[in-house]
Amino acid sequence: MPFTVCSQSALCLFNRPDFKKLATDYSEPTFWLLGPSSRETFEAIQAGSSQGSLISKAFPESGYYLLQWRAKGSGKEISVVFDCGDLGYKSNCCPWSCRCPELHA
Repeated sequence: MPFTVCSQSALCLFNRPDFKKLATDYSEPTFWLLGPSSRETFEAIQAGSSQGSLISKAFPESGYYLLQWRAKGSGKEISVVFDCGDLGYKSNCCPWSCRCPELHA
């Protein structure tokens, strides 16, 4: 699914005015994903400001951590995602067995 369609859908589903800059035009895939009322929702939401500080977030259940720095819209933002979660199904997998199965007899 193209990024613009994802932005349009997220704009309508989560009422996020800051997504309007990414989702400039309403498209047919959004209509088929969310139905006819999504057009009115899309048109009613005004583009929001992208100013403000970026916030780092932790998602411990998934093992993902998002580190961010500087202000939105500055052109010099830094965002880094770290995957610190367990490897393998139910943490039964050790790193070498996932990557090199031929090492096991």
